Amino acid sequence: MRSSQNAPLALLAIGIIAVGGLLMQWASSEAKKSPAPGSGVPGGQQIINHIETVQHSANVQAAGDYHIEAQIDRQGRIVLYIYGAKEKQLFPIPVMAPDMGMEASAVTKGDGSESLTVTARPVATDPPGMTSRFVAELGRTVETMQVGLSLTIPIAGHSYRLQWRPEHLVPGAQLADAAMPAAVGDAEAQKLFLTPGGLYTDADIKANGSQTATQKYGSQMSQHNAHPKPGEALCPISETAANPKFAWVIGGKKYLFCCPPCIEEFVKWAKEKPESIKKPESYVKL
Repeated sequence: MRSSQNAPLALLAIGIIAVGGLLMQWASSEAKKSPAPGSGVPGGQQIINHIETVQHSANVQAAGDYHIEAQIDRQGRIVLYIYGAKEKQLFPIPVMAPDMGMEASAVTKGDGSESLTVTARPVATDPPGMTSRFVAELGRTVETMQVGLSLTIPIAGHSYRLQWRPEHLVPGAQLADAAMPAAVGDAEAQKLFLTPGGLYTDADIKANGSQTATQKYGSQMSQHNAHPKPGEALCPISETAANPKFAWVIGGKKYLFCCPPCIEEFVKWAKEKPESIKKPESYVKL
């Protein structure tokens, strides 16, 4: 009598085990289809399994667990920013030689493609030997021309192939604020601005009021204009339009900038690599 009563329970248990086995088989097969988190599967078409939590703009491409943003200005300069899982958190990678796997080519409508030389241009917050920004020069203006980009880039041991269609890279697009250097701390700023070195002299220090850029301009609003007109002065650091209210004397000459942090960066250049400093009239929109 008891065996007949227990039969339905036994059948139910067998059914649960069978269904569980099928679910495990399905989960295993699905896991084989998708890359493990952080694996960074290379290859343009293989990146389709990357899980996105937000919708990106057309000039941002996902590469495994990373993101690459491409922008182009009217002078034909293509700027690449490397981000981590969070699209606006810069992800510095080691500065690499041209033969280390970085390849890029411009795709112009009606003119085919041409190879580009990509060079590292670290932002101020990148650690030594690392960069989260790269720049490639087309060598010609692109006021109305539509230019796309094909890029192969190695990140964290994996190589990614990405493409931007010509309609995605609009000439003259606003460059990201990451191009602006971070301001230095008070103690470091005092040492930077109040001690001479390289092109930066005691006379310059006196001409600037014996103060730091933050002390002189800290209360003034910075407005970065990425679309200067031909003939307008450019900030030597950000290459956006310079603002006459942010001026600094270096080597006895007055230079114009877009914001105080760029003044700090330029004074560093003047002290550490004075040979890189051009005359003020050289920093002009062509």
